[in-house]
Amino acid sequence: MPLSCFSGGRSPAGRANLVPEEFGAWLPPVWFTGLHQALTGGSDPFFTAMAQRAEFAAGIAVALAMSTYFVSYRRYRRLLLEAPARLQRARHAWPLRVLARSPRREAVMDFMAKTLARSRTHRLLWLVYLGATAAVLVNSSLIDGALFARSQGWSKALRFLVLYWPMASSVVLLNGFRHILSIPAEWPANWIFQITESLGRAEWMSAVERFVLAYAIAPIYLILFPIALRILGWPMALRMTVLQLLVSLSIFEALFCNWQKLPFTCSYVPGERPLAGTVAKYIVLLGAVMPVLAVVIVVAIQVLFLFPFFLAIFGGLWIFLRIRRREGWGEAGLMYEDAPAVVADLGIKDVTYAGTAAQLRRSLSAR
Repeated sequence: MPLSCFSGGRSPAGRANLVPEEFGAWLPPVWFTGLHQALTGGSDPFFTAMAQRAEFAAGIAVALAMSTYFVSYRRYRRLLLEAPARLQRARHAWPLRVLARSPRREAVMDFMAKTLARSRTHRLLWLVYLGATAAVLVNSSLIDGALFARSQGWSKALRFLVLYWPMASSVVLLNGFRHILSIPAEWPANWIFQITESLGRAEWMSAVERFVLAYAIAPIYLILFPIALRILGWPMALRMTVLQLLVSLSIFEALFCNWQKLPFTCSYVPGERPLAGTVAKYIVLLGAVMPVLAVVIVVAIQVLFLFPFFLAIFGGLWIFLRIRRREGWGEAGLMYEDAPAVVADLGIKDVTYAGTAAQLRRSLSAR
């Protein structure tokens, strides 16, 4: 399918002229198609160039894997075997205190921060989602051809970066944060929360909201907004950031709409959604929904009379989802055990009832 977009019906000389300006030359599947053609004896100049690019990319991947493994191994050995056992002072106490503005919220946010910092399972999962986010962003830039376009240079790359990356990062990071917060840490010790939740249940939910927004959404826009100012100028950058932020906040409201538990304190039932369904959801969001929203935002920031219209739509959607999520906040009890939606009984109950009914009918007919 990628090859048909740019090389179908062309002569070998025509395909050779496509390197590396056109779109298809920066699709990674095309590289390894060229490698396959070269290994099977093909002599097309375009596929030969793609084969060299595939070998270079594979070498970079292997080198990065080995170097990161070496760095992580040395760090793990130093922390586990060589470093003396000592308590480390928390460096996040002051920012959490500013965000919390309440002792109960500060306690919950400090509990979440320390769990993420000390639990190897949660830290590993968070790094996996960060790596997935980086992979999505880099591959989207490669497919767009922005990073290596010779005609427009880095200007095109930075425009794509500030337009698509914030919303794509929000999709992956918010889904990842919700997954990580659902996994328990020392689940049998959650009794301390069960006996005290009635004193500050609403503040606990508010602490979760502030923590996720501060650690998953705020860094994206703090990093990319100065770049948008440099590329687009402050009027367009401000309008674009407002619309993108409303999209990210709407994604958060939709994901945490039914969230009724304290992070790391509820049991977790894996496999509730098939892997194919999860992958399909990400493909649809990252490959269809986010690009369409990016195009809509581009039109809205360039045509001034359309900006209030789209601002009202995005803002109204966020307000609706926020009111729906916060409905009944602090009234319903929190969940501490995540039971599966359908409990399988293996048909034992039905067989027992059927056998009992048959015996009853036989006894009545005998009488």
